[in-house]
Amino acid sequence: MRKRIQFTLFFLLVAMSLWAQRFHKGYVVTHEGDTLRGFLQDAPYELLSRWVSFKESRRAEARRLSPTDVRGFGFFDGDFFRSFQVSFRLRRPGGGWRTRTEGRFLYLLEEGPLSLYELRDEAVQPLFLWREETGLQVLGFDEQGRAAWRELLRRAVADCPHLSVPPDLPLTLQAVRSLVRSYQRCAPAENTPRPLPRFLVWLEVGAPVVALSDRIRGWAKGLHFEWRPARQGALRGLSVGIGFEHYVGEKYELDIPPTNYGYRYLGKHSQGLVRLNQYLLPGEAFQPYLFGGVRYLKGSEQTEYMNLRGQNYSDQYRIMEGFKAHYGAGVLLLLERSFFRLEMTPPQRWEVRLGFGVGF
Repeated sequence: MRKRIQFTLFFLLVAMSLWAQRFHKGYVVTHEGDTLRGFLQDAPYELLSRWVSFKESRRAEARRLSPTDVRGFGFFDGDFFRSFQVSFRLRRPGGGWRTRTEGRFLYLLEEGPLSLYELRDEAVQPLFLWREETGLQVLGFDEQGRAAWRELLRRAVADCPHLSVPPDLPLTLQAVRSLVRSYQRCAPAENTPRPLPRFLVWLEVGAPVVALSDRIRGWAKGLHFEWRPARQGALRGLSVGIGFEHYVGEKYELDIPPTNYGYRYLGKHSQGLVRLNQYLLPGEAFQPYLFGGVRYLKGSEQTEYMNLRGQNYSDQYRIMEGFKAHYGAGVLLLLERSFFRLEMTPPQRWEVRLGFGVGF
């Protein structure tokens, strides 16, 4: 029995040691706003509030980073920590209060116009509000030990007329987080930045610009996917997209003076797209962007000439296949989870594309 207990303890120690050495894919945001991809060591949130081990590749040597070294870090599974110089009051074990001021990594609970952060420090877990205009504010007690978080929350959500803070609201994670979530769903004020979704799916229809004035009957149809890998830093406006489009166009003219001949044009092609999108204002509802990439085009174009009696006397047929450049500019209008977008592409002939999709 004693040997079994010793073996169990030894196994647990080995397992904990291996678990402590686990690194997960993540990124670090420097104070200059650059995003460094790599691997972050897994650790309890209490330790991650003080420092994090980071390495740029699996075989690289790990570096220990403190809140003074970087602006923040995040795991690709969604958890994000941001460094702040925080000042908060803690209750002494024997009674009374003490103030602590130091740099810490705060865990992001809710992100938006009003963000909610948490500091997990041993048994005490203070909550913090952050807004661009007011900075970081702790939800805690005043110098006399009275609850001050309710008044702070009232001021923070005062611009949402349909939201009120109950007089008996407790300082618990569930209660405060529910209030902040309700505020995020409140109608945003004018010019309030809106975060760009990480995933975008959209359908499009389009046509060459000449079709609007040259009577070409035909439309392009397509399906596109986009992924934005970085939520913070300089790369937060960059996304990777793939898509598929199909186009069928037809133009028919007869009895064109003074030649007295007509022609029939028929074009069909399909193309797969891979591209990068750079949003210029990733925090706004109206977002211009640039894109560039490659497309694999496969299709055909055919032109038949005929006389007035409908007899064909000349025929041109061309097969198109291969890789071509794909670039252009567009604008995106974000409406909660849905969005509209308008694009123009100049290769060979100008085209206009109108899309509608959802983001999540």
